[in-house]
Amino acid sequence: MSAAGSAEWSVAVRSLRRLIRLQNPDGSFFYKYDPAKSLIPSAEYNVVRHAGCAYALSWALSLDDLRSEEGLESAARLAIEYLIRRLKDYGSGLYVSECGRDIGNLGATALLSCALSFEPLRSDHTDLYLTLRFSLSNAQRDDGSFVCRLNAPASEAERGWQYYPGETLLALSRYFECGMESPMLPQILRRAFEYYRRRFQSAPHTGMVLWHADAWTRLHRLSRVKPSLASLRTADYLNFALHLVGWVLPYQLKSPAITGDLVGGFCFGTAPGIATASFVEALLRVDQALFFEGRDKCVRVYERHIESGLQFVSRLHYSADHLSRDVWHWTAGGTPASFTRKRFRMDNDQHVITMCLTAMETVQWLADLRGQP
Repeated sequence: MSAAGSAEWSVAVRSLRRLIRLQNPDGSFFYKYDPAKSLIPSAEYNVVRHAGCAYALSWALSLDDLRSEEGLESAARLAIEYLIRRLKDYGSGLYVSECGRDIGNLGATALLSCALSFEPLRSDHTDLYLTLRFSLSNAQRDDGSFVCRLNAPASEAERGWQYYPGETLLALSRYFECGMESPMLPQILRRAFEYYRRRFQSAPHTGMVLWHADAWTRLHRLSRVKPSLASLRTADYLNFALHLVGWVLPYQLKSPAITGDLVGGFCFGTAPGIATASFVEALLRVDQALFFEGRDKCVRVYERHIESGLQFVSRLHYSADHLSRDVWHWTAGGTPASFTRKRFRMDNDQHVITMCLTAMETVQWLADLRGQP
């Protein structure tokens, strides 16, 4: 069953085209457009967010419904080459360094691994992909947590714990999906699970929801076919993912209490906006896992939240239909921070793309399981 022509496919295509259009010759992307400010390229380029864009492009390239999109393959390759040029040695492994610094954020290395996990790029970089597996595994501390800032001074405060470990766990789960896991990975994952479940219970954070829900639902499903995972009480993994999305659901705006464009968005003290795409993607992952478990009643509950969230993001997204020529180049296919904050950043596109790809994947999986053509 092809997803081509669906609403999510259309939004994904427009978002991909914007990333491709705004890519620089060196593989980087125009980082941020704010119509209230100058178009001078931002000095705050974020390599982790760049790596997230590379992940989205590579994933799209692997799909039959999208790989023929003009410029997609070259954009994915350029984005990955930009990251490869930033690789530095770290012990016996590698890490992606920040712009102009020898320090690296773990998330950039993890998302480069995610980008290389899809064909055809995985076959082109097999040795590097396996080296990154070693590098990510070695970033784990004895207590199960991950070092989030690589090659950083010991005196530097921890940064990125809300995001980078989850991105790392997603990257490690992809090695299982590709059949390229190492014997040590199941125990690495279990130690990480125990640590980050406790951390979320004591200090929940919105930044943990997507990446952890994505990783743990994948690993729960993989335990059915991977004996090395099956002995690790992976039912806990799904329960943690349910806890993650259950924590954010009360923050979704619903009718009739709310009307208009904001319905379906997630509100954490500021106007609902682009973060909704991340929460919808997490809900889709949990929805997939519940469907595989045969928990249809729960699936129907989550599907209402998913549909409302997808519609919110679709309303927030900019098609070319209502744009003036002055701003079309910068905004067409983009998604601003919110309806009131018209800031277009490259990682907004990444999150919309991966949300849409997950929605397309979910439709395909459900059709296959139900025997639909």
